[in-house]
Amino acid sequence: MEITNTEEKSLNKLLGLIKSGQLENIELALAIGKSYPEFQEKLEAYRKFYWVVFGEKITQLTADHLYRLTNQKEVNISDTGLAHLPDEIAILTNMGKLTVANNQLITLPNNIGTLSELVRLDFTNNQIRSLPDSIIQLPLMTLILNENQLKTLPEKFGNFDELMWLSVSHNKLVSLPEDIGRLENLTKLKLNSNQLKQLPGSIGKLQELSLLQISDNQLNVLPDSFGSLGRLKEFFLEKNQFTEIPPQLHDLKNIRTISLSQNPIEHISPDIFYHPTLTYAIFNRCGLKKIDFSSHKNASNITHLYLMNNELESIPASIQSLTKLRFLKLRGNPLDKSQVDQLRQWLPNCRIT
Repeated sequence: MEITNTEEKSLNKLLGLIKSGQLENIELALAIGKSYPEFQEKLEAYRKFYWVVFGEKITQLTADHLYRLTNQKEVNISDTGLAHLPDEIAILTNMGKLTVANNQLITLPNNIGTLSELVRLDFTNNQIRSLPDSIIQLPLMTLILNENQLKTLPEKFGNFDELMWLSVSHNKLVSLPEDIGRLENLTKLKLNSNQLKQLPGSIGKLQELSLLQISDNQLNVLPDSFGSLGRLKEFFLEKNQFTEIPPQLHDLKNIRTISLSQNPIEHISPDIFYHPTLTYAIFNRCGLKKIDFSSHKNASNITHLYLMNNELESIPASIQSLTKLRFLKLRGNPLDKSQVDQLRQWLPNCRIT
């Protein structure tokens, strides 16, 4: 059942009371929640968990706590101060979703791989330094590990053959396992804010991948295989070390959005603006001094072009070749008013800011 914006605000208020950790607030929120049938699915995991631990800020789960959760399919143990998951977590054999976000975990139990029904795992914002090898035995479809201390992922990571969504942003990853290319069902991959200097060649085998975020790393080249990502639609590569448009981007058959903001790119080949499927092109804060839109054998499908905070003193008349352009962002460039007025004449159907 979908909820309205007003109902969502009410739900968020109830969750705020629950997460306060004060027993009276938790009891009040869960009591009020009974009057909202549409909230029950969201509140059920919190209700069961806080009935077990009585809303206390706990640092350790006991076996008794876990035994009372054995029938739960979704368990949320977020914002509790938890520092350790006991081996007894393995008794939650019916659990399909586990969220342990915003805690103090450093390690995970070695037997976590025995949770044979677990399809979604979220350990956002902990202090996890490594993953147990057994984790690759899980039938995960979603794995979220943002804001931890991971430097590597387990060997045989490609064994997650059901995985569709992997998010490991804001960690300390220096490399990815070569067999990541075996994740044949992966559609979303988020690796922002790590320490990656290169991507494995096998990444080109991720034929279902539609979204890739690798912003804020140390990349300056892409593997030759990258152009084989036939279903990739959105690619975010901000804040890396590219000095030119990676040539592999021209081979992406279904790309819609490319962002290379905050890379030291001083020149952009006009070819990128005539890619047959590209509609959003984002090049903010690249240090661009000039730009060229010279005519091309292909028509341009660019509708949104972001060039904010560069060093552009003029925009050439060739921009008129971008006949489908509807939004042009130029704020933060040393362009005078007369030049902007000229652009508005050249592009009467485009909003320019």
